[in-house]
Amino acid sequence: AASYAPHGMVAAALLQTKGRGRRGRSWQAAFGASLTFSLLWRFQMGASALSGLSLAVGLALVRALHHYGLRSAQLKWPNDILVQGRKLAGILIELNGDMDGPSAAVIGIGLNLNLPPAIRTQIDQPVTDMASHLPIDIDPNALLGQLLHELAQVLDTFEREGFSALREEWQAHHAYHGEVVK
Repeated sequence: AASYAPHGMVAAALLQTKGRGRRGRSWQAAFGASLTFSLLWRFQMGASALSGLSLAVGLALVRALHHYGLRSAQLKWPNDILVQGRKLAGILIELNGDMDGPSAAVIGIGLNLNLPPAIRTQIDQPVTDMASHLPIDIDPNALLGQLLHELAQVLDTFEREGFSALREEWQAHHAYHGEVVK
């Protein structure tokens, strides 16, 4: 983003050796076990107007997963996708730019495709993958295309109308909506 890469640029990998999540956690991946990618999205508004961006991104992921038949995919505030209470995907966003002027977001996403047992044991929380829930083989390239399609639609709506235009749909997929949590 800081080196003026173009709007919409994507870097995707089937193997990531230095993936990271929130609070300094690492994202565990083996070749073909996960789809990891970063999307550069430039906004005309400042970073101060991007509240709810990670929620909007999560909604785009859920839409794409539902398209694949994974109807049980749900959102966990602020940046996780769950299936049956287990983490399927994570979102990490880094912002660049002025608080009031144009800004850019590097939207990092990690999505578990087919985690081997050795990787599962290295993860400090309940996890799952798409292969455990779908009877079909997932083509990572086609999945990436569907994810980017949904992201473009959601991010366009988010920039034009803010998160309020997406709030009701987000709440419909929120795993813990209306529940007491710790």
